[in-house]
Amino acid sequence: MKVEVNEDGMIVLKEVFNPIKLVTLRGERLIITMRDSGFEIFYEDDFYELKKGKVIPRAKYEDSLSHKLLKRYGTREEFNKIGKDKNQE
Repeated sequence: MKVEVNEDGMIVLKEVFNPIKLVTLRGERLIITMRDSGFEIFYEDDFYELKKGKVIPRAKYEDSLSHKLLKRYGTREEFNKIGKDKNQE
C-alpha cells in the first residue's frame, strides 16, 4: 500500500490490496475493497459495486469479497471485530 498526503491534507491510498474498514463512534461500518477495476463497498448490510462511473447494487452477496471475508472469519461478530481496538470490544 502506498500512502500519500496531498496539498489539501487529504490522505491518498494507492495499491490497496486489502479491505479498509471505517467505523463511526456509533458503530456504523463502511468497508471499501479496491478491485482491479473499480471498488466494492459494504455499508451496514448493503453491498455495491462502483465501476466505470456507476454505482450498482450487488444482487449476489455470495459473489462479493465481503461475503468471502465473512466466511473466512466465521461469524458476523468475528467479521465486525476486524480493526477494532481491544478497548472497543
